[in-house]
Amino acid sequence: MGRYTKLILLLSILLLFLGSIVLFKSDKNKISIKVNENEVVINNFEMAKVVDEKNNFYKINAEIAVLNRQKRIAELTDFTLVYKKGETDLRASSQHGVIHEEVRVDVSGKIIGTVNEMSFETGSDGEFNYDFDTEIGVIKGNVVVNSAEVTILSDTAHIYHKANSMEFDGNVKVIYKN
Repeated sequence: MGRYTKLILLLSILLLFLGSIVLFKSDKNKISIKVNENEVVINNFEMAKVVDEKNNFYKINAEIAVLNRQKRIAELTDFTLVYKKGETDLRASSQHGVIHEEVRVDVSGKIIGTVNEMSFETGSDGEFNYDFDTEIGVIKGNVVVNSAEVTILSDTAHIYHKANSMEFDGNVKVIYKN
């Protein structure tokens, strides 16, 4: 082989090697957007909003989000909500949820989450409603709340951020851990 042939062959092998590295390291979670008449469908949806001047925020990730422009709602599939305000850290995950005008979130299905050092989950027919303006949330449907000292089982749990408290309604059972 000639001198230039070896150089061209070496450069093409190097380019193929670099191209394969770039291809394998590329982001597999591409965002795709489909626009219909009154709705926008977004795969790998992510939304974050700062709620005040102290950089408190909420963030929502979803596998699929269907944004309805007329109703001003977003229907979410396979999603996670993260909410941080002051001393409160809230995280909730579920199969289905709806955001109303960036003010309220309604979640349904089996819900798993944490509020500060406590974890909670519901049965498969659970509901979680949280209003970002009033900072009040309601969890329904075989609610189980766990902390280091106690497990609480209840039909309904109310979260009051401003009062830094939770209230339990319905069949309430408290199990103390030793």
